[in-house]
Amino acid sequence: MRNILFMKKSMAPPKDQGADFVELFFDLVFVYAITRITALTAHDLDTFHMYRSLLVFWLIWWGWTQFTWSLNAANTRLASVRMTVLVATGVAFVMASSVGEAFGDGVLWFAIPYVIIRTIGIGFSFLVEPDTEGSNSRVLSFAIPSFIGL
Repeated sequence: MRNILFMKKSMAPPKDQGADFVELFFDLVFVYAITRITALTAHDLDTFHMYRSLLVFWLIWWGWTQFTWSLNAANTRLASVRMTVLVATGVAFVMASSVGEAFGDGVLWFAIPYVIIRTIGIGFSFLVEPDTEGSNSRVLSFAIPSFIGL
């Protein structure tokens, strides 16, 4: 327990922290995912396919924003944070590459990386949340419905 508390204190971001290259690389993978959704939408322009594209977009957006919010509270200069982001980037790339098959035979190539990204993001939220009264309950109040939704 002492190690986790020590790690939490060292994960606090410095005051002058800007966007790190690993964060930008992570964001770039999600830009790639959006281009894949655009291609999926352009292929079939009927209402049914538009709703499917909107659903995939919403899932990707939810995964990206949840992970990004967690990164805002982390010291991105730490090697452990960078490695976590790089692993999440690789998983996100698999998810983005499978957007075209999200409703077909390759659904697991989309769904499994999506669940992994969300799980990494929620776990990361617990690590970077500052130690204040009720902070863990705030993360739990978000994590429980997220896991039920997954």
